[in-house]
Amino acid sequence: EKIAMNIKKRHNILTQFLISLGVSKEIAERDACKIEHVLHPETMEKLEKFIERKKELLK
Repeated sequence: EKIAMNIKKRHNILTQFLISLGVSKEIAERDACKIEHVLHPETMEKLEKFIERKKELLK
């Protein structure tokens, strides 16, 4: 269950990132499914922090 939650979190982070780049939601979700399995945990951590900072800047 913890692994499934981690995969879902990775998927959401990647989807948000791709959408923020201007990728359509449909394509972003499909690409996130592929990318989430190959990225190193450190890369995911950095992406998550980047997205959090971006959200703060847009407030």
